[in-house]
Amino acid sequence: MTSSTVQPPALIVASADQEIIGVEYCDSLIGRLPVELLIAIIRCYCQRIWSRIKLTHVCQYWRVVMIDEASMWTYVEVPRINSDQASKMEGFFRVLDMQLSRTAELPLDVVFFPPEAQSIHNRIIEIFLKYETFPRWRSLVLRMDYIENLDRPNASQRPDTHFFVSERFCGLESLKLVYYSYVSLFESLRGTIAGRPSSLPRLTLELFNTYVNTVEARERLSVQGEMVSMIYGESLDQLSGLILPNFAGHRFESEFLPRHITEIECAVRSSHPFPHAHSSICSPQRST
Repeated sequence: MTSSTVQPPALIVASADQEIIGVEYCDSLIGRLPVELLIAIIRCYCQRIWSRIKLTHVCQYWRVVMIDEASMWTYVEVPRINSDQASKMEGFFRVLDMQLSRTAELPLDVVFFPPEAQSIHNRIIEIFLKYETFPRWRSLVLRMDYIENLDRPNASQRPDTHFFVSERFCGLESLKLVYYSYVSLFESLRGTIAGRPSSLPRLTLELFNTYVNTVEARERLSVQGEMVSMIYGESLDQLSGLILPNFAGHRFESEFLPRHITEIECAVRSSHPFPHAHSSICSPQRST
């Protein structure tokens, strides 16, 4: 999924994997492109999962090509979901179910924003379990930088990060954890990872704390290009929207996102240096 807010479910989601009525094979030249060329074009110019879903409704030929090409569906994002977004949640659940059903047995690259409500978290986990995907997770970006009061000892929203490094994720090779906290909360993960059975692949852990407590550090970190690239890696090429790491910028910073990123979301910022991007900006007060 895209890393911006959850898209409206609309009719596309409601009938995402149902029989398409009245759709015929394309008679145009583009409808007769070789499969390999069509896939290459779509992969290059249609990065968002929602756009790819729409393309399965263009014609029967495109639909067959898209659904049969499992690699089109292996970048999975669980976006920010609030418990008061009931209609959007149901739409997302249907799309996630549909997407995972199309990934065959290929490795998955996952970006996961832990939801506010445990019931939503459980529903998401149930869908992943339905398709027995956990052993196929290859990389995970766990975005905890938008969780409020994360550094409190009994923070109710703090997910069990050790769950994601358990043996059920036996194919996981990379875990990148992004968080906002006054203290180092996740150093104990290194010990857990070191204790994983030697039969499992080597798991690399990278921690990104977006909290900074000095002016110098804030100015240094406000140019976030390197951090965004490290968090998303090659998956950055598949996105046209994302949620920025959660710390403030400043008015003199330069653009650091690729031009194909046209939608961004951020919290503690009041402005951003991307005139080509539509943004959703809010500035909540963090509790200390």
